[in-house]
Amino acid sequence: MRDIQKVLAALTSPVRREILGLIWDRELSAGEIAAAFPVTKPTISQHLAVLREAGLAESTAVGTSRRYRARRDALRGLRAALDGEALGNEALGNEALDGEALDGEALGNEALGNEALGSAVLGSAGKWTNADQDPTSPGRASSDVRTKPVVVASTDVDTSQAVTFAAFTDPVVYSRWLGVPVTLSDGRFACTMEWGTNVRGRYELVCPPELIVMRWDFEDDNIPVPGGEMTGYLRIQPRGQEPHVDQEPHVDQEPHVDQGAHVEVHQLVDTPAQAAFMEGAWAMVLGRLKAGVARASHPAEPMPPRPARPKHTPATTPKPDSMIAGTSGRHSVVTARDHARGEIRLGEAE
Repeated sequence: MRDIQKVLAALTSPVRREILGLIWDRELSAGEIAAAFPVTKPTISQHLAVLREAGLAESTAVGTSRRYRARRDALRGLRAALDGEALGNEALGNEALDGEALDGEALGNEALGNEALGSAVLGSAGKWTNADQDPTSPGRASSDVRTKPVVVASTDVDTSQAVTFAAFTDPVVYSRWLGVPVTLSDGRFACTMEWGTNVRGRYELVCPPELIVMRWDFEDDNIPVPGGEMTGYLRIQPRGQEPHVDQEPHVDQEPHVDQGAHVEVHQLVDTPAQAAFMEGAWAMVLGRLKAGVARASHPAEPMPPRPARPKHTPATTPKPDSMIAGTSGRHSVVTARDHARGEIRLGEAE
């Protein structure tokens, strides 16, 4: 990011902000972007040129056309820097802003422009202050509002976004990689793990090929009583290397090659005990997904079900390599990986 003024100026346009929102997590052509606005295609092309020049968007050649995507790391790095203690060399010249040191002059008030440019990214000083209550409206006290902790589990797989999504919606494929029979009908899913735990749930929302919202519960050696279901959000996104902003694709560049998918689960929990359990449960599930989804998606590949066994064993096997970090003491991140020696099994060691 060479010119902070260009970045801030690019973000002052509401249209360009809307464009960044459209291409934040997907690639779109200029025509697809233009279709979302009541302006001409040449106008959208001009906005895209400004965003590319500022390093906030990039394009990839696909055949004779170009597809655009936001450079999320640049935006996040910019916001992190501007939200920091100061707009000095250390804040604006670090790796979060592409590792390119800015000129000393660009770090001062003169290069940064006026307060309007700065607030284009940061927003107003009172952004995080609630508006005064309208005396003619129902009071806030009439609403039930609370903060819940969440467990975040993620893994990368070699299968495409569409194939990975099908691994959670096709009961045959689901059964193969999970290792136990899974039924899925009218949005309701059920399975019994090889140690006897019964899992029951429902897909509340299915948005192919990216999002599944589910409510589910479980019980050992019995069917769970309805009413205790917990909510989880499963998101599947394409995974691939994004070219550097200065790397201009050639016209004859090969089309984008699928680099697999990134799978991320946000599981809402109520207690620390539930959080600890869900870390292990989702580490197990995503570990099995990573290890088996490619073979499970090919019917000719043999994948016998897992044999029945007791839930508790005298000796425990190592927990999968995972990254667990806390936010407010209860927000955990678990990155599941393929392991040959063992897994975490719905809160128990296998």
